[in-house]
Amino acid sequence: MIQLKSLLCMLAATMFSLSTLGQTLTNQQKQQLRIIALAPHIVESLYEIGAGEQIIGTSSHADYPQQAKNILRVGNYASLQIEKILQLKPDSILVLQTGNPMSDLARLEKYQFKIIYSKPRKLSDVADELIMLGELTGRHDQGQRNGR
Repeated sequence: MIQLKSLLCMLAATMFSLSTLGQTLTNQQKQQLRIIALAPHIVESLYEIGAGEQIIGTSSHADYPQQAKNILRVGNYASLQIEKILQLKPDSILVLQTGNPMSDLARLEKYQFKIIYSKPRKLSDVADELIMLGELTGRHDQGQRNGR
């Protein structure tokens, strides 16, 4: 069952790459993607797999690890700074399903940003998300290692 979930996560990340950019990206290209992470746990997960440097914007409560305190703040659970996000031109925006204003996310979708929703409900979901983030950012091995 765990292998099936891992396979589904890899498929989702691959489909993201294909549908968003119209081409298959190399790991090196994936490692250059510009990410806005709008939840503290997403920031922590990206740092855990070695993709923290790809984060160009985050929410006001993302403060771990220490490096996360230096990331530009683009909003919080009540409001996102849409204009600032537009200026940053992220390749993807990772959000907590219930932790961001839906009206702001709808506006971002209208601007054709790729929004990926995080919905961890149980511990195994966190592991699956680490694997998916590894695929998304070209860090397959780190995602697999941390997702086990």
